[in-house]
Amino acid sequence: DYQRYGIGCSLLHEGITKNHGIGSVTVDVITYNEQAIAFYKKHGFLVQGESKTSFGQFPNGIVVPEIRMVKELGK
Repeated sequence: DYQRYGIGCSLLHEGITKNHGIGSVTVDVITYNEQAIAFYKKHGFLVQGESKTSFGQFPNGIVVPEIRMVKELGK
């Protein structure tokens, strides 16, 4: 119900600006979450490939496919 109100944009912007001096921001996104991928691309994130973390691996053996997206920041 709260999508398209700019809340995510504001949170992302605040998170980045409050952490000035960092070189990049990395997020892992479920591959079939097209809205999230489009959101991050809109904000300058680039797809870097398949995520190599274990966050998407559940004890029952199910694996949720994720991609890694990175936004390089000016230091």
